[in-house]
Amino acid sequence: MEINWPENSPPEITAKVTRDGIEIRHVGTGCHDGDYAPIFVEWYDGNPRIIIWGDINDQDPTHVIDLRPALESARK
Repeated sequence: MEINWPENSPPEITAKVTRDGIEIRHVGTGCHDGDYAPIFVEWYDGNPRIIIWGDINDQDPTHVIDLRPALESARK
């Protein structure tokens, strides 16, 4: 399923919901192998995280952000 943002948002940004997570792409961006969006939100080993490929020439992600501290259960 592909989601296009509301009319007042830039139409060049798309989000694609897959079984594994959510891909976010701005037209003109991509990853090293060309098959994936540069931003991916997923559950990995039972934990939420965001993976970012900030350099199209690098096969490995430039950022992996652990979202466990953002869980409601982490609120103090």
